[in-house]
Amino acid sequence: MEMENIMIGLAMSTYNGEKYIEEQLESIKKQSMKVDHVIIIDDCSDDETYKIIKKFTENNGLNWIVQQNSKNLGWKSNFLKIIEMLEDDYIFFCDQDDIWDKDKVKKSIEAMKKKDADVLCTNYKLFYAEKNASRVLEKENRKQKQNGKIEKITQERKNFYIRRPGCSMCIQKRLLEKNKDFIKLSYPHDAIFWKLAFLENSLYILNEPLLLWRRHSNNASTRKHHDFGKRKNNVYQEFLFSIKLMEKYKENVITKEFYNFAWLRKELFDTKKIIYWIKLFKYKKYYVSFKSYVGDLYLCIKN
Repeated sequence: MEMENIMIGLAMSTYNGEKYIEEQLESIKKQSMKVDHVIIIDDCSDDETYKIIKKFTENNGLNWIVQQNSKNLGWKSNFLKIIEMLEDDYIFFCDQDDIWDKDKVKKSIEAMKKKDADVLCTNYKLFYAEKNASRVLEKENRKQKQNGKIEKITQERKNFYIRRPGCSMCIQKRLLEKNKDFIKLSYPHDAIFWKLAFLENSLYILNEPLLLWRRHSNNASTRKHHDFGKRKNNVYQEFLFSIKLMEKYKENVITKEFYNFAWLRKELFDTKKIIYWIKLFKYKKYYVSFKSYVGDLYLCIKN
């Protein structure tokens, strides 16, 4: 398989990750297939994260681009800023506190070239690193297939919502080039590219765990949205995203349903009228979970 003509990039956004950042950096450095360009932008950490990254790159003679924002952008905007800076053929997304298998890049690229995938996600092993110390969640991990096969994600409603974390994801630059308007939105980068690849019918999962995905109280993915204002803002951003999808994929039935879902949620949070929540039941598959659907009602009644 020809690999010499491709360029591989990696995007990492950091914020207050001093405790685990060096483990992640080490796992990137040790990849069996070289990453050509690494861009790490720290989002105004008030701990030693930025200094640790700078010291690591200098001590290891790495020509990675390491910068720090002059003001906090938030993880969504910061990631999209980095992604736009990369010009490589393939771009990996990377969190600050995980640990990659040494063959993650190699196996991902091989699978993407084999299927000509716009987006490929790998499987992972989930573990907690808090008081109970590096506890691997075997029950959760058993839910994933681990047969090493490349699985195409079919265009079914149940698959529209992102099913893998961004840190498991690699995208082809061509998908970004065709959809630059989408990264101007304040919407999670992984959800943007999952949904675009889904609608392009070019979304795959490599059923092999190629990273340790660390979960703890500081993960963006584990923060709960119990704040009405924050969830309302997220709902509004999702609505803007659905408008963009409708402009490009207006003939797709799932796109139309997602737009209706996003519009009803926006109306629910704007008016707090329960009728909109009742109508949302028809589109409950577009929620991450039924609990999230109930959560919308709870927040609107409480506030």
